Amino acid sequence: AAVTVVRNPSQQNQWYLYAFGGRNQTGAYLDSYEVATVNIAADGSQTVSDFAAGSDTLAVPRADHGAWVMSRSNSNVIAASGSPDDVWIYVGGGRTTGGATNKNLEAGELGANGLLGAFVATDPLNGELVGFGTGASNDQLYTFGGVAGSSDGTSASLCNGAGSCNPLPDLRPGAFNALGAATTRRMYAGSTQETAFFFVAGGHDGTNTINTAQRAVQ
Repeated sequence: AAVTVVRNPSQQNQWYLYAFGGRNQTGAYLDSYEVATVNIAADGSQTVSDFAAGSDTLAVPRADHGAWVMSRSNSNVIAASGSPDDVWIYVGGGRTTGGATNKNLEAGELGANGLLGAFVATDPLNGELVGFGTGASNDQLYTFGGVAGSSDGTSASLCNGAGSCNPLPDLRPGAFNALGAATTRRMYAGSTQETAFFFVAGGHDGTNTINTAQRAVQ
């Protein structure tokens, strides 16, 4: 499954934890998502609710895919809009039924109680990418590593509604341009972000599991 978290814009000590897609115990690909609420007390302790089913399903079931969160903290398009508290979660790429590759991205807008609005189709990945890491900053969605020929990283810009762009969640034309090769090829790695830095750790290089990490700056 693709997993991500979102802070509740109206309650700073509350977060929503999401799991999108994945496979069930029989190996069937899933089009659903689940969300749990995490409340953080003044002493830093956390209480996590049971997971609950989401309010919509993805158009294409998938696994080995990615998820990105875009909000005013990492998007000038959203911060400068008439609704700066909007939050969008993008979900896409990966494998789907029959072992086929899915390139489609879908996005849902954060609503009440962590539930997302109806998923909206947006620009697809530029290549049959699976098992990649993700990052998001400065109106950009990033992919790191994964399986897609010789591509090691890509980026796509959010659309600001001008020119040939449509309003969010649309991406600018030519989405997911290549960023160039990383020093170590890897798929199914862990990825995270801290301030201006992206980190990608572990994974598999096609032959061996690896225990190294790489860092890139925005």
